[in-house]
This record gives sequence, C-alpha cells and structure tokens, in this order.
Amino acid sequence: MGFDLNSAQPVSTKPILGTNFRPVSIQEWWEGESAFVYEKIKYSRKKVILIAANQDGGAHVADKVDRFYEALSQGANGFSMNPSNLEFNGEPPYDKQVEQYSQNAHFSLIRQFVHEFISSVPYFRWID
Repeated sequence: MGFDLNSAQPVSTKPILGTNFRPVSIQEWWEGESAFVYEKIKYSRKKVILIAANQDGGAHVADKVDRFYEALSQGANGFSMNPSNLEFNGEPPYDKQVEQYSQNAHFSLIRQFVHEFISSVPYFRWID
C-alpha cells in the first residue's frame, strides 16, 4: 500500500513482487488462503479471479458484480487512511474529513496472484 497525500487519490494498493515463498499446495494457495475479507467473509484467489473473468470484462461484463468485488474495485472497503488528523501544507485535493480508500485494489491483487504463480514455477521446479 502506498500513500501520496498530495494526490487526488492519496491511497494506492501495490503488489508485493518479492520472492519470499512459503510452500503450500496449489489447492490451498488457490482456494484456501484468504486474499480479501469483506463483511467478515474470506475470499480466495480463485473467487477474485473468477469474478474478474466472469463479471468484470474477462469472459463478459455483467450488469452487476458481487458486492465484495465492487467494494474492492471502487475503494469502498479495504485499504484506507483517515486524513482528518493529518497536518497539510495547504489544502489536499480531496476532502480530508472523509476516509480515503484505495481504488482499483483488485488490479493489484490480480497482479500479485500472477506474480506468485509465475515466480513459483521455477522456484518449486514445477517444469524442468
């Protein structure tokens, strides 16, 4: 996650493109581990990817996407900051009385998933 207090969108989500791996089965990585929590419900990588593919322009664009995915993409939940107690030089380009959320966090999550998968292939020697 990144912050730029002078930006109109001061909170951003960025993937962690490292190589610090913890061995888990592909099934656990894909369906078991939580990638996002919304309204106390845990969502796996599989759920995020399938919603992106099936509702948000992958296979087709649905009239309505799942609420958790909409919250993740529109910045209505998840990564945020409360700027009301921060001191600024001048006025920021957003309402500092309103909590600021990271928008388009779904892109960062998807990029992170791709990195994890592609980096895992040589690390775990899945292909010789």
